[in-house]
Amino acid sequence: MFFKLDSFAITGIDAVRVSVEVHLSRGLPGLYIVGLAGKAINEARQRVRSAILNSGFEFPVKKIIINLSPADMRKEGSLYDLPIALSILAASGQISSSCFDDSCFIGELSLDGKINPVRGLISMVEKAIELKKKYFFVPGSIAKQAAFFKNIDMIPCSTLKEIIDIINRGKLQMNACSKTSPRLSGDNGYGIDFSEVKGQFKAKRAIEVAAAGMHNILLIGPPGSGKTMLARRVVSIMPDPDLEQCIEITKINSLCSKYEGGLITRRPFKNPHHTISRAGLIGGGIYPGPGDISLAHRGILFLDELSQFPQHLVEDLRQPLE
Repeated sequence: MFFKLDSFAITGIDAVRVSVEVHLSRGLPGLYIVGLAGKAINEARQRVRSAILNSGFEFPVKKIIINLSPADMRKEGSLYDLPIALSILAASGQISSSCFDDSCFIGELSLDGKINPVRGLISMVEKAIELKKKYFFVPGSIAKQAAFFKNIDMIPCSTLKEIIDIINRGKLQMNACSKTSPRLSGDNGYGIDFSEVKGQFKAKRAIEVAAAGMHNILLIGPPGSGKTMLARRVVSIMPDPDLEQCIEITKINSLCSKYEGGLITRRPFKNPHHTISRAGLIGGGIYPGPGDISLAHRGILFLDELSQFPQHLVEDLRQPLE
């Protein structure tokens, strides 16, 4: 028996659709995953099997082939655990599949069936809206990140059994998160404020002009003159980010860690040490991810003691500055 449902993969800061295809057939029992799957995905075989059994369902004693399409694109991460488990259960006739065409699924499974958070939720929700999906099943701890999207219902789930109960009942909208309107203004919440600085009138005036026009600033002075103190407080006088900018900030932060907070409504401040690597500052690595330049998007990237940074890192900043 064949079954297919939709999930996603992250490329850069955007998401692309990945179809999780399952085929059950006679043969030597086993679970095989194809489609350029990374190590974390291949390890899903053990997680999925244990989660299905510990949730009170039967794991099919058949030859099970999982294909992650498109097969020529590398996939990484544990977000396919949930769609793989649901595909197997639907293909074996243990759960209803009536809502799957309008739905998307992501989540990492624990051995006991608990659904754990994954990275890149905002990017995947934007892609789901583009694909005209109506429902998005997500780990409950990160659902509030995207609760403000109006064109799709976020359905938080804590366990595999809970999500199957919702699917079998068929009343998906009743389990969706309530739509929230993010609070984008008011107390800046930075804990420090530019008004706290006494003296330094010329420096403060220059910083105010630079912050208003989003210009770069070079602070020069002897140790203890207040350069770092002023730089840390620049974000407190910058204009509040609008909703689109807040989404960009949250999207980038959710890509580099399993961020479980809501929409980020404050401008970021990044202060990397001069020993930071090129991948840490610019981005990249074995598994490419955003660096501090990207994480400071719409905010402040403060390079304290700039002269101590390696020359190649300073040169790497040339294009972003321009």
